[in-house]
Amino acid sequence: MTTCKCCGKETGGRPVGRPPVPFYLKRIQTGYKIPRWLKTWIDRQNDSGGKVIEKALVAFYGLSDIEKNIKAEEAKKQLE
Repeated sequence: MTTCKCCGKETGGRPVGRPPVPFYLKRIQTGYKIPRWLKTWIDRQNDSGGKVIEKALVAFYGLSDIEKNIKAEEAKKQLE
């Protein structure tokens, strides 16, 4: 039997919840300071602030998924 990680209840062999996110796709909280006008603009967008910033950086610098993965793997090695 499989048990739930949060409450310990048996799940009848079914996996519970979504599968874990790969390391390089996990989001982290950062505390960057930005100008008030930029925060106001980000708040007016339909997406979350992190996604708006990510889309802008990918578009501006022309990043691809491969480049993001390589950078994440380098960061992972630095953390080890």
